[in-house]
Amino acid sequence: MFDSLKCADIPNFRLLIPPLSEQKAIAAVLGTLDDRIELNRRMNATLAALARALFQSWFVNFDLVRAGGGQFQDSVIGMIPKDWKVERFHKHITADRGLSYKGEGLRDDGTGLPMHNLNSVYEGGGYKHEGIKYYAGEYREKHLLNPGDMIVTNTEQGFDHLLIGHAAIVPERYGPKGLFSHHIYRVRHKPSSPFSPHYLVELFNNPRWHYWISGFSNGTTINMLPMDALEMPLLVVPPDELLKKFTALAAAVHSQVEANLEQSRTLAGLRDALLPKLLSGELRLKDADTPVVSS
Repeated sequence: MFDSLKCADIPNFRLLIPPLSEQKAIAAVLGTLDDRIELNRRMNATLAALARALFQSWFVNFDLVRAGGGQFQDSVIGMIPKDWKVERFHKHITADRGLSYKGEGLRDDGTGLPMHNLNSVYEGGGYKHEGIKYYAGEYREKHLLNPGDMIVTNTEQGFDHLLIGHAAIVPERYGPKGLFSHHIYRVRHKPSSPFSPHYLVELFNNPRWHYWISGFSNGTTINMLPMDALEMPLLVVPPDELLKKFTALAAAVHSQVEANLEQSRTLAGLRDALLPKLLSGELRLKDADTPVVSS
């Protein structure tokens, strides 16, 4: 037997409806929370666009060199600024494939280790928090990663190259240790390399570089990106000081984006907890103008 609800009974329900003044106060409080969440979303979109535009300007268009009257030289991959180098990627990075996990090890209750996976990266790049999984099965030390590591997708259904080869930085939200699935690579810069995760993530997500890298993918129904696609390509290596300057700026952007996301997460939780209490009258609002969120 299951309880059922007849449509004819609905008009007879008795509902507790707050006074109009209370309704307006509730709407004002919840609206303030929603406005701040939306402001954080727009701010993060702007910050991400600025980081990508700065990378394009400095390291693809060479605008700083051109503005300063710098000279250019021919190279095996075209004209580049004088004294910049061209080297193979394997000199700068190491790449590892993640855990081939078993379905019975997946957990919906947040137990086990966070496992970053194919759904943890947006099309076009950037970390997708909604895609996180948790895993309580067996794994090896080589399948672990740290916050701040970069992940790169190596699998895609279809051949549009919307996801494959794009990158994201693992956020701190999920703790000091996590796993990564076999559908992504963990990419780390070597100690001798001037590159950083913040530089590399913009490099992989830059349209020109992504077009080059994703061209190495192959497959029939499932598109796969081989390890060689990350290690063999030639790339331009800018001066160390310019890389350090960009890393400092991009790291600050990344920190602000993560801080905004955490604030929005907290505000959404507060909103969802307040709503039923306000509607039921368990909590009352005396003044709709009472500030809820500070700027």
